[in-house]
Amino acid sequence: MARNNLLSRDVHLRRSHNNIPKARMRTLKMSIVIVTSFIICWTPYYLLGLWYWLFPEKMEKTVSHSLTHILFIFGLFNACLDPITYDGRVTIKREAATALKVAQGQIFQ
Repeated sequence: MARNNLLSRDVHLRRSHNNIPKARMRTLKMSIVIVTSFIICWTPYYLLGLWYWLFPEKMEKTVSHSLTHILFIFGLFNACLDPITYDGRVTIKREAATALKVAQGQIFQ
């Protein structure tokens, strides 16, 4: 009977204790990876554009149009990297957990 008289502040829920900081850290890491991939993919194209803006005649003579197109396509490749980045974190963790279970002998292949 004493259990029915518990106050709401005395009830303990069955959940892990405070996962918010861990989730924030995962979100921060994912954001850093996405921003880094954006910078890596688009920086060469924008540097080329800056060079063209400052010295258009010199750039026209030294840089071919095909290189400009390749750098632009490399920048567009960033859109392809985002789903791979999102899925890669999940897949890598799943594969690592499976490998660990196999190494411990819990799963037999």
